[in-house]
Amino acid sequence: MTPPHLRAYPLRLIFLGFLLLVASCASTKKATVSVDEAHPEIERLLLLPVQKGQAGVDEVVRNLQRRYGAGYATGLSTRTNAGKPITLEDGAVIAQALTGTRTLAPAWDEVAFDLEAHPCVRIERALALTGATKAGETTGSDTVRANVTYQFQNSDVRIDITAYAPNPQCVGTVWIYKAATSKAP
Repeated sequence: MTPPHLRAYPLRLIFLGFLLLVASCASTKKATVSVDEAHPEIERLLLLPVQKGQAGVDEVVRNLQRRYGAGYATGLSTRTNAGKPITLEDGAVIAQALTGTRTLAPAWDEVAFDLEAHPCVRIERALALTGATKAGETTGSDTVRANVTYQFQNSDVRIDITAYAPNPQCVGTVWIYKAATSKAP
């Protein structure tokens, strides 16, 4: 005799549910795209957290600190940026960079940088490199620019990549967060 809780769901639906579960788990694999040698520096900044987790976030921070002439224990802010964009060797232009708004040096928990639209760092390329998928979209208002945000997340890091109007084909802002870790008491 079939148990009552199984009679309510035909075997085909149970099997279909299992297949959907397996398919959703399979779609979380990492993208394995190599760095385009035409834009190696910005692409490495995007890939470091994906490939190395929290250690990759630290490398991104150190790379940006060097670019801005900031010391290891100095946070990146509007003060250290001094309103001056920096041009990477591959031509990408970082308008500003910020570090750790929740923690202090040297264990920065997040880093963000804004990119200029010219030259354009293509959003499709950033998504292919990181494996980020669409997370949200805003139509804009008098105070907020229309934008689309894409997100990559694993157990170590989260990356939010946002493209803004009028250049939705270009990366505008990248936020990279370390996942919260439990600390021993």
